[in-house]
Amino acid sequence: MIGFVLIALFLLCMASLIPFGIRLRSIQPDIIFGVIDNGIFVEFALIRGEVACIPGAIVGGAVGNAVTDGIAGIFEGYWAERLRKKNISDQRTIVGSAIGKMGGCLLGTGGVLIIASFLKAVLP
Repeated sequence: MIGFVLIALFLLCMASLIPFGIRLRSIQPDIIFGVIDNGIFVEFALIRGEVACIPGAIVGGAVGNAVTDGIAGIFEGYWAERLRKKNISDQRTIVGSAIGKMGGCLLGTGGVLIIASFLKAVLP
């Protein structure tokens, strides 16, 4: 259930860009960063939490966060370069970058939690 709430919060974040005139396409690199960063981070935390309880989840999450920041940064940079090659402005603003990354993190976390709860219900 919480996964769907997080997806709804992602949509709310994206709607909050409308008054600022920020186009979704211009913040795609930030959204991608957040999805990859938190998506992998939550997977690390879920796995470590199952194996080593709370301390394992904390250590796994901290290490996972460092690793996923690097991985997500690669995809963010790639996506930004791709937009520039297509002459699509990826000009960063404080609001766009912040909301894009926050929304991407909510989307990545929500997606992983939905998939995890589905797999837990289906798999023995």
